[in-house]
Amino acid sequence: MTEKSNAATESEIPELKPLYPQYDESSHASYVQKLEKALKGTDNKIHNIALSGVYGSGKSSILEKVVKDLEKERPHTTRTISLAPLAAQLKKQDDRKVNSVSDESDSAPEGSGTSPESSKPSSITNLIQKEIIKQLLYGTDPGKIPASHFHRINEIGLGKQLLSSLACGTLLLFILDIHKWPYNRIQELLTWLSIPTSITKILAEIVIIGLLLIATFALFHYFGTRIHLAKIDVGTTGITLGENSYSYFDQYLDEIIYIFEKTGIRTVFFEDLDRFQDAQIFDSLRELNQILNNDPKLRHTESTIQKISQRLHFSPSAEEKNSQPSTPIQFVYAIHDAIFSNQYVSADEQVSNKEALAHSFSRAKFFDLIIPVVPFVSASNSCQIASETLEDVLDANDPQMINLLELVADAVPDKRTWINIRNEFIVYKEQLLNPKRTNLGLSPVKMLAILIYKNCYLDDAIKLQNGRSRLDHIYKEIREIIQENISALDYKNKNLKYKINEISNGRAAEEYANELRTDLIYLLADLNNQQADRCQSININIPNNSQNTYAADDPKLWDDISRCKETNRINIRIFFRNSYYDNPSFDFSSTIKTFKRIMGKSLDTDWRKDKEKNLIDEKNNTSLTIEKLRSGDWEFITHYEAAKPCHNQELYALLGGDNSLLNRLISHGWIGQDYMLYSTIYTDEGVTRNALNFILHHIDGNNPDYQFKLDNKDTKDVLRRIKNRDKTIFSQRRILNIDLLHYMLSQNKDSEVVQDTNQIIEMLSPLDNETSEFVSAYLDRLDDKANSLLDKMASRSQKLLSFLAQRGTTGTDMLCQHLDVAFHHLSREIQYTVDGNLADFLQNHWRSISIFRDSNIAPALVEPIVQILNDGKVRIDSLSELGYKDSSSGLRYPCVEQNLYVFSRGNLETALDTISQSDNNQDGSYSVCNRLPALNMIMHISRTVYANVLGHLEEYFGLLTEDEYTLDCSSDQNIADDLFRILDDIRQQAGEEEDAEKLIHTLLDKCSPSACLPLFDDRFEDYADALMEYDAVHFTPTNLQWAFIHDVLTEHESSMTTWIQKHDSFEQGDTDENLDKEKLAEDTINLPSTILKSDKKIRLLQELKLDGSIPISSIEPDKQDLEHCPELYAQLLKNGLVVDTAESFKALDRLPWPVREAWIKESQEFADYLGDADLHPTEACYIVCNKDSRLKKSAETIMNNFRDYTEGADEPDLLNASAALIREGRALDEATRQELAEYDDGLDNTLFLLDAGLERQSAIVMFADALQYAASRDQPENKIVEKMKQIFQKLGDEYLKFTDPNSKCITLPNTAENQQIIQAIPHWNPQLIPQIEEINEENLIKIKRDQKLWNGFFKQDKYPCSQYLSPLTN
Repeated sequence: MTEKSNAATESEIPELKPLYPQYDESSHASYVQKLEKALKGTDNKIHNIALSGVYGSGKSSILEKVVKDLEKERPHTTRTISLAPLAAQLKKQDDRKVNSVSDESDSAPEGSGTSPESSKPSSITNLIQKEIIKQLLYGTDPGKIPASHFHRINEIGLGKQLLSSLACGTLLLFILDIHKWPYNRIQELLTWLSIPTSITKILAEIVIIGLLLIATFALFHYFGTRIHLAKIDVGTTGITLGENSYSYFDQYLDEIIYIFEKTGIRTVFFEDLDRFQDAQIFDSLRELNQILNNDPKLRHTESTIQKISQRLHFSPSAEEKNSQPSTPIQFVYAIHDAIFSNQYVSADEQVSNKEALAHSFSRAKFFDLIIPVVPFVSASNSCQIASETLEDVLDANDPQMINLLELVADAVPDKRTWINIRNEFIVYKEQLLNPKRTNLGLSPVKMLAILIYKNCYLDDAIKLQNGRSRLDHIYKEIREIIQENISALDYKNKNLKYKINEISNGRAAEEYANELRTDLIYLLADLNNQQADRCQSININIPNNSQNTYAADDPKLWDDISRCKETNRINIRIFFRNSYYDNPSFDFSSTIKTFKRIMGKSLDTDWRKDKEKNLIDEKNNTSLTIEKLRSGDWEFITHYEAAKPCHNQELYALLGGDNSLLNRLISHGWIGQDYMLYSTIYTDEGVTRNALNFILHHIDGNNPDYQFKLDNKDTKDVLRRIKNRDKTIFSQRRILNIDLLHYMLSQNKDSEVVQDTNQIIEMLSPLDNETSEFVSAYLDRLDDKANSLLDKMASRSQKLLSFLAQRGTTGTDMLCQHLDVAFHHLSREIQYTVDGNLADFLQNHWRSISIFRDSNIAPALVEPIVQILNDGKVRIDSLSELGYKDSSSGLRYPCVEQNLYVFSRGNLETALDTISQSDNNQDGSYSVCNRLPALNMIMHISRTVYANVLGHLEEYFGLLTEDEYTLDCSSDQNIADDLFRILDDIRQQAGEEEDAEKLIHTLLDKCSPSACLPLFDDRFEDYADALMEYDAVHFTPTNLQWAFIHDVLTEHESSMTTWIQKHDSFEQGDTDENLDKEKLAEDTINLPSTILKSDKKIRLLQELKLDGSIPISSIEPDKQDLEHCPELYAQLLKNGLVVDTAESFKALDRLPWPVREAWIKESQEFADYLGDADLHPTEACYIVCNKDSRLKKSAETIMNNFRDYTEGADEPDLLNASAALIREGRALDEATRQELAEYDDGLDNTLFLLDAGLERQSAIVMFADALQYAASRDQPENKIVEKMKQIFQKLGDEYLKFTDPNSKCITLPNTAENQQIIQAIPHWNPQLIPQIEEINEENLIKIKRDQKLWNGFFKQDKYPCSQYLSPLTN
């Protein structure tokens, strides 16, 4: 505001202006004259007059003046009817309830014979008629219409009450005089007076009369003023629309005429009729007016009063003057033109559409005279009206006010609204801009904007108090937009920063040079009909330096080309790989000018400077946008969103579209995020407006906003407000704001602030969804300025490190810096969470985190850092780069001790060197050299490094060169102890036996010759296999006997085989005096032929110098060997090394059947001692099934007594043997058949034997037993149905009807087995056999077959038909 307006404000407060219509002589006089002339004129045919104009044009003021003038000239002849209350009431009702125009009695019952509803006026019209009748009735003195059927409350006059009381009192006196009792009683009371009896009697009568008059008057007065009716009654009913009535005017027309007749009303003014948008009411009113003017009673020349007064020679009163025959009844309507539809109807429509013709130009037909009122306020001059209205409260020359009014005035073309805005501005200004109450620095013009919003959005403005207004929703939506856009812009800024760094580091130039090289290759390939991907090389020569040939991806080359003169020439040679030619080459030469034109792009890689400048400008603009967004400027944000291709639809909807008043106020900055400060009084002394806005919306509203911009002054005010109110807010999430926390973290010398900050840090430490979002926004905003937050959180938050690593918006360099800060403030008391993101980042970027290279790291930090590396399984790929001074300084030594390094040759050498230099070195025997120590040597240098090598044995073996060994020692050194320890450690380390064997094999394969084990002992029992396989033990009789004694061959045939096969004879070595040559010979004989050929066995046994034969009981070959070579005993039998007797065969009892089978085939006497051979039933089945001719004699013996030899055999073997027996034409005994049926829960056995040729009746019996057994075992239907179907089909005859799709009846012999079958089948579907009929005469069973059920039972898709496969035979 200007100084002038300030002075005016201080001196006096402007008065509030009223809002009621006010007559303006200069604007309204001409309309008043025209309307009064029409009302008072000589033209008696003007009955319906319209005063037409837009809202706010002054129609009410004109009518008010006309009514006033008419009442002066002819009192009591006008009546004004306002329908505004009814319009307001209808606005609040539901549209569906509007159709109910009156009480329940208004609706006509069905079949009443009333005219269709479509022929009646609309419900709105009837409601208007009812309201008009009500106002006419209540506007009339009941005394003037005594004959009206409407009973109303009418106060009895004092005179009438006295007269009525006197009459009633006289009547009561007469009644009382008859009974005499009151007189006698009163006379008795008056006896104490010394007066004559006659006088006493008179006094008693006077007293009684007085008491009666008083009592009667009191009753009349009391009840006469309190009797009232709930509604206006006509007899016993109210104003209701009868069943057969067309409208209220029709039903109460007599009452209306009676009112006009008795009151002398000649002019009725109707206001607010246009609010209903119902033109039909004008038809009703015009019709009513015509009826009134045509009524004879209303047209008579003299009233009764006038006649009496003339006869009595009384002068006519004012009321009698009104009843002039020359004055018609006139209706005046204040209307808006919009109530009528467009009047124009084309000529074609007039011909084709009679209804359209009937309604054309209806406005002119309704009225006898239309007086238009030219609006003096419109959208075009509303600004001027507003400025004039507000000039006494605001400086009319203030540019801000002018801009605001020019922006919004066209949306408020109503002077009364501007007057109300002015009045509210005066009040609000007094309350909100009073420096004695508040000092928030509010803008008067912005306050005016808020008041304009409040007056135009009344419903919404009410919701400001509970935070549910449209402005509140806009605030929330804009804050969300700010959050989203700042996150995106922060990410964009980081990318821009990365690109700028790339250009600064030259990487962009290299990429562009490589791009130019690729373009050139494709160009030359096309010119020479070659494929670009076959380019082998390209050389470019330029005149600037003819001595040099540059690589085509060298940025310097392209910079030199761009600086050459355009007339200079460039020479290029390109080589291609071709399957038809040997590296063909092509030459290209042109001027620099031509070459540049051909390339079609800049050849100067220094373009990066311009690009860097552009990127820097873009980054600065982005940063500026972020700051503007953070400021919460609604004007900027709405324009920012509107400029996007896909703007925020929710915000757009809340603003109401591009041209809405609210959108204008917000998008031009007149309403902003501080709107609440202009709607309520806030008396916080010294609190900034921004701080108060933050407190109201986010602290009090419990709606945290991280990006809300607060400067230091704002922050101090917020903190002071919170401390004075409730310090527990510091532990609540509503406090979360980046600027606020950053300020608090900077106040590390203020103990109270530090304490409050620690509460916030404790709240942030869990890093759940909401707090992690805040911390992420904090880090994105502040980057390298966020160290103070990381300092605090590192010693409290378990998830901090993982959270930092998993954030996708932080660049590598900044993340390394953040992690370095966090690592410098770790706590031993916290078990930090280490996820895959953190582990991967540390693995790849630990070099860029300075604490890892620091040799003076605090000892207290070593333990948590090492624990983090351990938990994340992070391995340092270059130990030499870790900080190291001694075993207590730096991270190298602890990483070596914890094996936290990538297993590589360099790291292994560094680890051994680090241990050797430390105080914990075991023997100090290692120094860095060109040879990698053997494993046994590492074991003596460092147990820690040795343990790590054990965990990476495969890598260690891969690191060894050809002249380096896994195990090594001098020729005079016994390696047995070291070897056993290493082997045992490998087995424990590997865990899985297979992995351990693999590692042990590699270890022994790469050991030096001098590291061979001289003599087996019991310690090496578990490793004998590997030692023998890799010939790491001497081949001597003693070692071979040890191997046999310890059953090495049984478990490790391949290794021992390899070891034995590598040697044709025994080696010289230590000999054990306990060597048992006979036992060694037996063990050697037991060796499978696959291991040791017969000739080699003989050669080895000759070296042992053995005598005599070997008893069969001493031969114990390995079972696995017998599986591979079951002919061992047969060969012994064939060569006469064992005796062919039943006892010899019994010795083979526990050996596999192939061994015994080979014996039987080779034996010539087996059939003779078969009965004494203890042959197993299963083996008897094998013999029966075998087709070998050498077993035929034995098979015949068994089949002759089949049950005796096969009883107890396994079911599959017994089944196959039974089938073989049947095929030989022999009958199957009943016991065997029953046994097979008991195992036949899937019907496989029955089907198999049926296919083998089992006799049909036996098959039926076996099928019945098997089916009953399957049902008792609850075998699923899918295992039974298909096999059952096949058996029925194979049995044939009457059993085929079970599966015949067309069969409706099944007839079977009434046998036990058939009874079993039909009793078992319902187990899977009880409905299949619902009823059974026995035919006694023929002894048959008859079954009704339901085709649908049986066909579905046998043809279900889920039971695929498969061809029957017989069990495998041995």
